[in-house]
Amino acid sequence: MPEYTFQKYLSKFNPFLERSLTDGMAKAQVNGHEATSLAHWLFEILSEKESDISLSLAHQDLNRGQVLHELNQYLEGRPIVSAPDPALHQNLIDAGKNAWDVCSLHFSESTIRSGHVLLGALDDLKLNPILGRYSRELGKLSTDLLLSAGTKAWEGSVETPTPIELAVPNTPKGAGPSLADPKSRSEERRVRKKSRSR
Repeated sequence: MPEYTFQKYLSKFNPFLERSLTDGMAKAQVNGHEATSLAHWLFEILSEKESDISLSLAHQDLNRGQVLHELNQYLEGRPIVSAPDPALHQNLIDAGKNAWDVCSLHFSESTIRSGHVLLGALDDLKLNPILGRYSRELGKLSTDLLLSAGTKAWEGSVETPTPIELAVPNTPKGAGPSLADPKSRSEERRVRKKSRSR
């Protein structure tokens, strides 16, 4: 799937997922990597301890810190090519497409969250083995357990839609992750923390 086609899935990401992709792209560029891979994206998602994927690990008694350590080791071992503008790796593009399938077909939702990315990768014959190569701990995740738990495994996630987001689905976004507004992201975090404290 060409990179330009990925844009239509990007428009379905929740704010956290879009922000984590932006950070993953920046990490790939700073590290001199040729492409932003699924590993870069997962590292940024798991850096938030209350993301869907972090909570999925906790739900199955797996060690998030160990996964982050193993992901970082994997990324540090990638060749340095000093690409000025890293492309999106095919495994990341495939993960985005699969996430939309999980989101729309399995959960009947219109906004992609990182839990959908995880389930789509675990259920993919090409991506599933890649997760295990990134991290042995991550490779222990059970698709069946996640599916049976449903969104219960993600209770308390920073990705849980706010009442405003639920009322106005598919709100138009900018042209891409690099255009995200830091002030908007800060305000979003403030609102989420306030809503969780009630």
